[in-house]
Amino acid sequence: MSSFEEELKNKPWAEDEPEDDYPGEDPGDFEDEPEQEEVPKKKLKKDKTRKRRKRRRRHPFLAFLIFVLLVVGIIMALKSSLFAIKDIQVVGNKYYTPAQIIEMSGIESGKNLIFELKPRDARNKLLATPYIRVASVDRVPFNTVRITVEERIEYAAASYQGQYIIIDKEGTVLRLTDEAPEITVMEGIEIKQMEEGKPIKAEQTYLLTETLRLLNATDAMDLYFKRVYFSTAVVRAYIYDNYYCEGAPENILKSLGPIKELAEQHYAQGVNKGVIKVGTDGYLSFNPKID
Repeated sequence: MSSFEEELKNKPWAEDEPEDDYPGEDPGDFEDEPEQEEVPKKKLKKDKTRKRRKRRRRHPFLAFLIFVLLVVGIIMALKSSLFAIKDIQVVGNKYYTPAQIIEMSGIESGKNLIFELKPRDARNKLLATPYIRVASVDRVPFNTVRITVEERIEYAAASYQGQYIIIDKEGTVLRLTDEAPEITVMEGIEIKQMEEGKPIKAEQTYLLTETLRLLNATDAMDLYFKRVYFSTAVVRAYIYDNYYCEGAPENILKSLGPIKELAEQHYAQGVNKGVIKVGTDGYLSFNPKID
C-alpha cells in the first residue's frame, strides 16, 4: 500500500460520510408529493344549499305572484255558494218555535257561512230574550248552522197591579200578562222591582226565597199548590181553593211528606175544606174551619 492510500484511509471523515445510494440523482426528486385533501360532506351540502337559494332569488316576483293567487283562490272559494247557509237547525226549544228562535238570532239562509255569520252576535241576541237561559251557535260543514238553546220554564206568577208577573224557579222575570196563568200564583207579595230578564225583587225577600225553594221541592213529590198567599211572617199554600196549609215556609218544606199524606186522606174522605197548621218539629194540626 502506498503512503497516499494509507493517509486517505486514516482520515476520520472518510468513515462518517454517508454513501450516496443513488449517485447522480437529486434526493429532492424523491420527496413525498402532497396528498390532495378530501372535501367534507357538510361543505358540499352548504354549497348545494347556496345554489338553491340563488335560484330562488332569481324569481322573487314569481313566488310572490303564486302566493297571492293561492290566497285569492282560497278566499273566492270560501265566498262561493259552496259555503252559503242552506239549513238552520234549532235544538232544545220548548217555549219558542224554531222559526221564532231563528228570527231572534238574526241568521238568514243564503248568507255566507264563513264571512257573514257572526255566532257571537247571534248568541247575544238570543240571550237578550228573557226566556233564553243558555244559547250557542255553531257552524256545521258545509252549509248548516245549529242553534242550541236552553229555555227558562214558567214556574210561578206574582200578582201585580191587576196583572201577573211570570217568573222561573230562580225568580227571573219572564213576562207580564193580563191572563191568569195555569201555574202557582203568589199573592200578597209587595214588588219592589220588576224587569224582564232580571230577578224579581220584593219587600218580603226572605219569604219569596223560601217559597221558591218550597215550590221546587213539591215538584219531586207530585204535590201542587194552586196559590201561595203571603202574610207578615207566614204563608198559606193552597192545595184546593178552600184547603191550605199555613206556616213558615221552612216548616212547610220540612213537613211536605206528612202534609201530602194528610191531604190524600182528606180527599178520599171527601174533605176539601180546612187548614193544616204547620209548626216546628213536624207538628201538624187540622181545622175544618178556615179564616
